[in-house]
Amino acid sequence: MKSLSKFIDSVFPSYGIKNLKVYYWVKIFSLSFYMIANWLFFVLFFITPAQIGILESISFGIGMLVEIPSGAIADLLGKKITVQIGLFMQTIGLGSFILAPISPWFIVIGNIVVIAGFAMISGAFEALAYDSMVEVNKENHYDMVASRTGAIFPLVTIVSALLGGLMWKYSIYLPWIATTLSLTLAFILSFKFSEPSVDTYKFSFKQFIEQNKIGLSQLRIPQIKKYFPVMMAVLSTHYMWSAGIVRIFMGEQFSYDGETLSYLVSAVMLLSSISIFFMDKLKSKLGDAKGFVILTFMAALGWIFAGIFNNSLIIGALIFVFLIISGELAEPWRSTVINKYVESKYRATVISTMQFFVQMPYVLIAMFFGFMIEKNIVQDFYLAIGAIMIISILWTIKYKIKSPTKEQIISNSKYALKSVRHNLIK
Repeated sequence: MKSLSKFIDSVFPSYGIKNLKVYYWVKIFSLSFYMIANWLFFVLFFITPAQIGILESISFGIGMLVEIPSGAIADLLGKKITVQIGLFMQTIGLGSFILAPISPWFIVIGNIVVIAGFAMISGAFEALAYDSMVEVNKENHYDMVASRTGAIFPLVTIVSALLGGLMWKYSIYLPWIATTLSLTLAFILSFKFSEPSVDTYKFSFKQFIEQNKIGLSQLRIPQIKKYFPVMMAVLSTHYMWSAGIVRIFMGEQFSYDGETLSYLVSAVMLLSSISIFFMDKLKSKLGDAKGFVILTFMAALGWIFAGIFNNSLIIGALIFVFLIISGELAEPWRSTVINKYVESKYRATVISTMQFFVQMPYVLIAMFFGFMIEKNIVQDFYLAIGAIMIISILWTIKYKIKSPTKEQIISNSKYALKSVRHNLIK
């Protein structure tokens, strides 16, 4: 029994903490998207690429507007409630797609609701886990939680994408039904969360506005500011590629379909999971700034190759390797950086504020992406993205990226805390 307990704790760090135990299971079920690699092929039965682009722009625009307030609401009203609302919205939204044969409007409404649900959860989920560890004085182990979950949860995507490809062979509706059932389980399990007692506040509109101001100010602290361009480059382009229509259209460009693309995503996510498992070692060896430069360069190569080549299963697979591994590594890495330098009371707000900027590029281009496909100029767009990423790398290198010394970290943290207190008093 002790050996089993040790094994579970090695795979799921801090599993003995009640909220962390629930967190792991809710996360697993909420990430089981069986339609992740073939959803666009399903939607194209009912609306055109140009219409999908417009819908994506509207939906992600609404999600972006919800993003910052959701973090403040999570900090002020409760992270548990925010997570539950978000999970409920995702369940209802994805379930609506099954009714698409009745009317395409079910796709429109469902897409908007599910993306708004994602926005509600984005900052609150991580903050709930971290604050639950603060309660029992184990916050120093959060890096291990982020690293291990970052490695394990892609396995959920691997399995669900693989099963989704098999389901697609029998019915295009099966991946959607399985995903809706999985999200329903996640929503039910979320009621087992306990609201962390750390840093909870009574809601007020003044405090709400102040939370968001502080979220923006925290992104300007020296430890984050100096490599913000490369961090944003890799995170925003990965979001653009993975969250919406770009990834599946790119897969189609290299001759993948609803079944084979599911298998490709599963295979590459397995490589990603292995690389994330060693994230903490990479962090200690490279430092945050150099690490993000390397990840950005990998992603830039992926975009540039996509702009040059097409109709090759092998080159398409290589591009997916570059784009998935760089983006999936950047997500948990970003989380550890913010949790390291930002006070816990503002953590959900800062994560949501940053996510606002991460989502913005896709919101701006989504409306035109469908038209770019129809006009056959999408590869020029890929080359432009790759060039912008290279520029962000050169900018960072120019300013001599270096990991801060211990003395600089202490000094900058004191400066950040002083600024926060000044803003609150003001």
